[in-house]
Amino acid sequence: MVTEASRHRSEGGQGESPVWPTKEATDASFNYGIEKTFETVAAQVRETGKSRIGAVFATHNSISIDLGISLFEKYGLAERIADSNKLLIRKEAAGSIAFAQLYGMKDDLTNRITGTVDAEGGYPLVFKASGIATMDSCFC
Repeated sequence: MVTEASRHRSEGGQGESPVWPTKEATDASFNYGIEKTFETVAAQVRETGKSRIGAVFATHNSISIDLGISLFEKYGLAERIADSNKLLIRKEAAGSIAFAQLYGMKDDLTNRITGTVDAEGGYPLVFKASGIATMDSCFC
C-alpha cells in the first residue's frame, strides 16, 4: 500500500508531507477546525445577526461528531428544546454548519445527529455523499 507521505515524496513534493503523521494528529487537527469554525460562526452571529460562512464536516469519526453536536450549545448556536433532549439550532446559525458521510456508511452517526439536533427552518444537518466515478476522480 502506498502511503500519502511516500506518494508525496515520489511525485517530487517539497517539504513535509501534506498529511498528518498519525491518526491522533489528524483527529486533533480536524477537531481544531471544527472548534474554530463554530467559534467563527458564533462571533459572526453575535456581531451581525447572521453567519457569512458555511461548513460541511465530512467525517465518520464519532468523537468528532459528538464534539460538533456539543459545540452548537457551547457557542450559543442552539438551545435545548423543552421536555426534550434535542438541540434546536437558532435561525441565525441554521444552514451554516452540517455534517456528511459517504452514502451507505455510518448511518448510526447520521441517526445520532438527526436524533439529537434540529434546525429552525428545516435546514439539513447531514448530507450523504455518493461518488459517481472512480475513487481517484471523485476525491482528487
